[in-house]
Amino acid sequence: MHRFRAFILSIFLSDRKGVRALQKTRIAWLDIARSFAIFSVIVVHCTERIYSMDFDKLQTMGVFSPMFRNVLFTVGRIGVPLFLMITGYLLLDRDFSSSKKIFSFYKHNLLPLIVTAEMWILIYAARYFITGEGGYTVADMIGDMLFIRPHNMGHMWYVPLIIGFYIAVPFIANAIRNVSSKVLAVPVLLVFVTVFLFQFYGIFQNAFDLPFTVTRQVDVSFLGGTYGIYLIAGALCKRGVLKKNSNRCCFADLRCLVCRNGAFHILYDARRLRLSPLVRFPVFVFVRFLPV
Repeated sequence: MHRFRAFILSIFLSDRKGVRALQKTRIAWLDIARSFAIFSVIVVHCTERIYSMDFDKLQTMGVFSPMFRNVLFTVGRIGVPLFLMITGYLLLDRDFSSSKKIFSFYKHNLLPLIVTAEMWILIYAARYFITGEGGYTVADMIGDMLFIRPHNMGHMWYVPLIIGFYIAVPFIANAIRNVSSKVLAVPVLLVFVTVFLFQFYGIFQNAFDLPFTVTRQVDVSFLGGTYGIYLIAGALCKRGVLKKNSNRCCFADLRCLVCRNGAFHILYDARRLRLSPLVRFPVFVFVRFLPV
């Protein structure tokens, strides 16, 4: 009995020490960024549930309602880029110089993520079995748990993405550890131009019927593509690059977020272009004053 009490007491005391250590190392503005990202994700999913995603139907809803929906949808799309930037900020400067450290990261970070994902897949599967929705079968559930089939679980698309990133994080961190921010800017700018600016131009081309077509030919998928650039942006943020070049980086980040995350619904019709400053302003203010 005495040993049992000592064991419980040691767990309690070590937990208290851990809490104190966590409080000392906690970064307040990252908590704010996480909260904003969580709010954005909730907003975008609620917007998708309430409003039709069909552009023709939006045209029949008057003036204010489509504008309100576009603002919510675009602001809501900021959530995932913010989560990925935070991931890069927190993880890409860690020490992964040995196999032991990499396996430790997998054990304490990747494995709990996978276990949590599997638990939620089982919860979704139980719901499908009970309601009989979509003819969901045991084979479908196994396929979802092994991540070998397209699923229809809504926001669960993000789980394979973040699992893949966690697998790659140690190798990305080691690859960029001794690379200066100026050199790292070369592939970042390449991805930025070929992924974001090309698509941004395509939106204007559709809106104004521009004759010149731009098509990406350079394969940048090996550099992380659309989502990988957010991880690197988080690492650059940790290095203080965004603080040193805040105005230029805010403009670039603004174009990234608006271009890839909802701008189509705002810029498709040239008459809605005047709405874009309302969407850009909170993004600019939020990123401009991050204390990095």
